[in-house]
Amino acid sequence: MSITYALCPNCNGNGIADVDDIGVVSFDCNGNLIPDECESQGDCDKNGTLDICDTAGRMNDCNHNFIPDGCEPDEDCNENGKRDICEIAAHEAEDCDFNDVPDE
Repeated sequence: MSITYALCPNCNGNGIADVDDIGVVSFDCNGNLIPDECESQGDCDKNGTLDICDTAGRMNDCNHNFIPDGCEPDEDCNENGKRDICEIAAHEAEDCDFNDVPDE
């Protein structure tokens, strides 16, 4: 092992520098050069993919908070068939007190 590798981060302890590990052994879905398994960001649905990566095109995130919709409450207080958080995010309902419940 070269001196360069001894100085390089190896967050998952697999003996491969993180920069070389990505794309070979590990994934880096958000492109920050840290293997996904080493990130402290959430994985609310426990599918092995960081929430920020799930919301980057593979799963819905109607309110753009980087938490997959399936991990947030799916309440529909006005019973119109649309999730409250999505209605608010789409400006179809008002939420003046920012409690994620339509004011109506």
